Amino acid sequence: MHQMIGLAIGAVLFLITHLVPGIPAVRRYMIASLGEGAYRALFSLVALFSLGILIWGYGQAPYVPLWDGSGALRHLAFTLMLFAVAFAVLGLTQRNPTMAGADAAGAPAPKAVGVLKITRHPLMWGIMIWAVAHVLANGDLATTILGVTIFIVAFAGSRLIEIRKRRDMPVSWMLFAAASSYVPFAAVFAGKAKGAFAEIAWWRWLVALVVYVALFAGHRWIAGVPLM
Repeated sequence: MHQMIGLAIGAVLFLITHLVPGIPAVRRYMIASLGEGAYRALFSLVALFSLGILIWGYGQAPYVPLWDGSGALRHLAFTLMLFAVAFAVLGLTQRNPTMAGADAAGAPAPKAVGVLKITRHPLMWGIMIWAVAHVLANGDLATTILGVTIFIVAFAGSRLIEIRKRRDMPVSWMLFAAASSYVPFAAVFAGKAKGAFAEIAWWRWLVALVVYVALFAGHRWIAGVPLM
């Protein structure tokens, strides 16, 4: 089990370097000390470094099975990945006020359009669903540590963004949040997000499908594990 040490260190480092700078007081202090541009550059470098350590530690970790991830869990993971890829692609291909840099000076007031009516954090939810899908399908200790770590960062990170936005732009954020929801589809089911799907351009759905198929077909080369 000593081979898990690298993964454990990577997980702790990943959590610290992603969550601590997102704490409003810490973020304000660092921006005041370094400047907005330097802060973002430093955060990006540290985040990439910690991600590299996490991936390296995962690669070194032994396979310790916890449950059988085949059968129904495997098919559930495939379905979850459809949502994960769709949320990620839709969130990355339209203006998103919850993304880094969206709160820069002169940025327009946030507006709930398309996927943002379904959830205010499509990319973060894509990451969280990705983590859950892989934990369920793999069923081993190392993947569980990796997945839980990434899930915590995405979940806590999105909540910290909500706190900061409510503080920095109380009125415009309140209007934006009223037409959307944090939890996917909650606003749609509540009738607050009419026309969400119609507002998503067809080509975005096509890109999401192509990415999903590419990930499915290329999983052997991307992760070293064939899916079929």
